[in-house]
Amino acid sequence: MKNDINNATNINNAPVVSKINDKSLSADEKFLVGKWKITDYSDSRNITGSDKVETLKNIENLKKVAFLVFSDNRSFSRIGFTEKPQEGKWEFDVANKTINLQAVNSNFVEKVNLLEYSEAKIVIVVVENVSDNNNKTEQVTTKITFEKI
Repeated sequence: MKNDINNATNINNAPVVSKINDKSLSADEKFLVGKWKITDYSDSRNITGSDKVETLKNIENLKKVAFLVFSDNRSFSRIGFTEKPQEGKWEFDVANKTINLQAVNSNFVEKVNLLEYSEAKIVIVVVENVSDNNNKTEQVTTKITFEKI
């Protein structure tokens, strides 16, 4: 399925209305079960010079070490994005085309927008405010493609 990137927004740390429960997976959720690796990454930042070179190196490294793992018991692991893996519970909201992630020991759910999804590939879009070393903040749209391995 495809979605319009211009209408994609994510909500990080949105208050939890009801925690993700252990209900059985729906037919619409089963495609997510498995291990996913990054195959493409792009964002809206306008970077040049050494910053661009460093960013491209970081992206290539992420492609080697970063994975999302969704299990059929609704647990997930986000590996390689941070120093320690993040674990928690997940669910797929078909109507809103979002994957809802609730980390262990968190009272918040991160809603990740799916721009496109299939049995073999998911494309997520994240919109967030990012500050640079000079405390200048800009809104950055990031598009990440994952393929099932």
